[in-house]
Amino acid sequence: MKTRSTLLGLVLWMTLWCVATYAQDKAPEKEKPVFITMTTLHRSLDGKAKDWKATEQEYFDKVTSKNDLIIGSELLTHYYTDDNTEVVLVSVYKNWEDIEKANAISDELAKKAWPDEKARKAFFEKYDAFYTQKHSDEIYQSITSIGEKAYKDVTKKPMIIYIRKSEMSGKGKGQNLKEFNDKITFKDPYIKAYYPFRHSWGSSKH
Repeated sequence: MKTRSTLLGLVLWMTLWCVATYAQDKAPEKEKPVFITMTTLHRSLDGKAKDWKATEQEYFDKVTSKNDLIIGSELLTHYYTDDNTEVVLVSVYKNWEDIEKANAISDELAKKAWPDEKARKAFFEKYDAFYTQKHSDEIYQSITSIGEKAYKDVTKKPMIIYIRKSEMSGKGKGQNLKEFNDKITFKDPYIKAYYPFRHSWGSSKH
């Protein structure tokens, strides 16, 4: 992340729909960086929302939740963004290598969940139909040097997530943001969690 003086504004507000919850018992050791994949999809408005949610929940229950290399998973939907069809699938991994390994495990779990090939094909055709062809993929790495505020409560209720994407100027110093977080961010009772991370792979390296 950057110091306050270098932050530029692309701001996203998204509501968290908890088809997935962060796996506390699988969480990595404190202060150890993790890798986060974010896939931005766009809902096709032809299907019913309840059918889409049920399909996402079924995939999570049968595949994602059983993949031990995925240590955290969330589904973010539009709340206040430029495009109300946006859906962001977020997955967290201990290291870069686990991202590729997890994909192979998910494929195997899908075969076990739907052993009949026709049934499996039908499910994923239904799943894909809820989204348009437009999508983007990005990978981020968490930043441990400026601290984080972990979410400690257990809830299945939707939450509001504020995501701020910024560009680095190259002039800021990380200790300035750490000091601000220690004195302001981490003491604000309305901020339930704070996770900084930087770009590792995707559309922009800044």
